[in-house]
Amino acid sequence: MTGRLRLALVAALATALTSSALLPLVDAGGWIAQGLGAILLVALVGEGARRIRVPRPIVGLTQVAALVPYLLLVCVPDASGPIPTPSSVDAFVELMRAGGQDIREFSTPAPATPGIVAILLTVMGGVAVIVDMIAVTYAQAAPAGLPLLALYSVPAALSQSGLGWAVFLIAALAYVLLLLAEGRERLLRWGRPLAPPIPPAIRRCASTARPPAAAAGSAWPPWRWPWRCPR
Repeated sequence: MTGRLRLALVAALATALTSSALLPLVDAGGWIAQGLGAILLVALVGEGARRIRVPRPIVGLTQVAALVPYLLLVCVPDASGPIPTPSSVDAFVELMRAGGQDIREFSTPAPATPGIVAILLTVMGGVAVIVDMIAVTYAQAAPAGLPLLALYSVPAALSQSGLGWAVFLIAALAYVLLLLAEGRERLLRWGRPLAPPIPPAIRRCASTARPPAAAAGSAWPPWRWPWRCPR
């Protein structure tokens, strides 16, 4: 596993852990697995785009282009096909509008209506794209904490009883893991190990002289050969 793939998976894990802040707001259901699928899809598509040397601004667009059909297939399966159509997009927008109305009507924990589920999946997928873009594509893990903070803060403000210490610790752990993974990747890419420079006299000697023991298979480097350079 390459360091960049490891960082992409850690970024996806950080988004998934921070998304636990959404759990107290809505009744549990299949939307949790669907949200994790959206996060994993974003990570894999982003890594594939980076492997084929896609320009960095295009990586995020590629992830969005893969996320949109996924959301349409999950949220409006009756109106969606392999390729998004205007009718499927209109059905999804209408579903999001209905979800906004459901949020205004219900108190937390709200039932997992199709509209609310569509909003949750869109939020999780959108945050996954932003975090992956900042932390992995542009290799800046620290600013990636801002979308993670927003993903935690909004549910914390909407919850009537608060999210509790457990959710806070999980979100904090997610950010720390992201920072550690990015720091490890920077350390591994810092540079080649330093070696003492070869003296110029030995370099000239090695390029002009020929040791007597060379035919016997003496070992490299040349300055360890048991001979002296001619003066």
